[in-house]
Amino acid sequence: MTIGPYGLEYLVHVNRIVDDNLVVFDFAVGDIGLAIELVLPKPQFEDFCAQYNVRFLDAAETAAIDAEKAEWRTATPYRSA
Repeated sequence: MTIGPYGLEYLVHVNRIVDDNLVVFDFAVGDIGLAIELVLPKPQFEDFCAQYNVRFLDAAETAAIDAEKAEWRTATPYRSA
């Protein structure tokens, strides 16, 4: 486990890079299931990651997150009677 400031684990999942400059990524503290999506220019993204000593998700974790997002996009809304 990679520990950042305040003794917490900071997680990053890079979603995509736009125009070879903007990094679109999920950022979470402790649980990637409770992430927020952020967008930063590459230099600021690198500074952000260094400041928080982030742990980048590995390939298996990234695949699981991508599969969960795909499931949410294709899910049928629940309707109660």
